[in-house]
Amino acid sequence: FLNQCTEEEFNAKPAVPSHLCHSLIELLNQLSPAFKRNFSVLQKKRTQRHPFERVATPYQVYAWASPLTEHTVDAIRAEDTFSSKLGYEEHIPGQTRDWNEELQTTRELPRKNLPERLLRERAIFKVHSDFVAGATRGAMAVIDGNVMAINPGEESKMQMFIWNNIFFSLGFDVRDHYKELGGDAAAFVAPRNDLQGVRVYSAVDLAGLYTLGTVVIDYRGYRVTAQSIIPGILEREQEQSVVYGSIDFGKTVISHPKYMDLLSKAAQQLKILPHKVLNDKGEEVELCSSVECKGIIGNDGRHYILDLLRTFPPDVNFLRLPGEELSREVMALGFPIEHKHKLCCLRQELIDSFVESRYMM
Repeated sequence: FLNQCTEEEFNAKPAVPSHLCHSLIELLNQLSPAFKRNFSVLQKKRTQRHPFERVATPYQVYAWASPLTEHTVDAIRAEDTFSSKLGYEEHIPGQTRDWNEELQTTRELPRKNLPERLLRERAIFKVHSDFVAGATRGAMAVIDGNVMAINPGEESKMQMFIWNNIFFSLGFDVRDHYKELGGDAAAFVAPRNDLQGVRVYSAVDLAGLYTLGTVVIDYRGYRVTAQSIIPGILEREQEQSVVYGSIDFGKTVISHPKYMDLLSKAAQQLKILPHKVLNDKGEEVELCSSVECKGIIGNDGRHYILDLLRTFPPDVNFLRLPGEELSREVMALGFPIEHKHKLCCLRQELIDSFVESRYMM
């Protein structure tokens, strides 16, 4: 129904005359003759499109709440629980998949014409769906304590896991990396920002630039980050692997001509300008991404980027800037708003809308 809310006042009571409908489409049809006319035209055009464009993509949905169902006997579920707790599953021959190779190979498929692009998109969707399902299952096993950590001697918050060729880490500030940004609150938000960065770089779909398969799972109050494994990354120290960016938050910064070439092409679509940063010696280093972004060349010769949590500009409305002076009216409204972490950032959709509006003006 339509309520009595205005721009200045919230009033949830039904408006007069009242329109009671079972769906939003029915309500809009009653309120707007133009919507009713245009919506019917859109429905007719939709039936004329190709089935690949018309049929909705079957994404797997993980709901926060689910109905209470009757518990029944399930032999497969019992066997699955039995095998997972004993750790048999990842040792069965032929069961472990090389997720990174599958993810990157599907992106390298040809895409010159429409049939090739359709085949490529179907392959990418299939591999990503399998990876999300496997990562979700692995994250549940990690939190339930059914997976052995690769560093069992460390504190539980600092432990990392590898299961089914997927790397798992927990959303805690284990080495004071986020101490100045909000501690555990920042470490909890960082995987989400990193996931959004992976999403936009994957959407750019630049040939030669690769991102890791990344899944963020919230389960039983824990945030688990699941990532595919770069070939050879476990055989080398991180300092030897990184050829672009910084591993110590800006103290040591290095650049790479190949990464500069690839990232400058992606930056044109993401509205990121090449810029220079200073390392701890005061030397200027040119980058085309945030300083936290790391570039690693895997043993397969591919150029990977990771740690994309600073891809988007920060939202200064939630940051207290040094030397900033605000008017009394603004301060009376509660600005600047002190947030529990300093990783608040703007969405890519807002940046795109801002750029479009500036070009139109």
